[in-house]
Amino acid sequence: MKQSVMIAAMLALAACARPSVQAANENSVIIAGVGAREVEALSQADAHCARYGRTAALTGVVRPGAYAFNCVSR
Repeated sequence: MKQSVMIAAMLALAACARPSVQAANENSVIIAGVGAREVEALSQADAHCARYGRTAALTGVVRPGAYAFNCVSR
């Protein structure tokens, strides 16, 4: 029983680790999540920037697991 509770808790925490948009507008976006990797963040940033007919360009790492992107012309 304890093991199944532990596994359920670990799965719940893993779901929270998925990177997500923290701040955004038509010119930039910050993507962050516990243990987020640049490739995951870029995918989400590209999806955000595509709404404005743009693509994401990494501008820097805000903190570990948090990435800043500019939305630039294609």
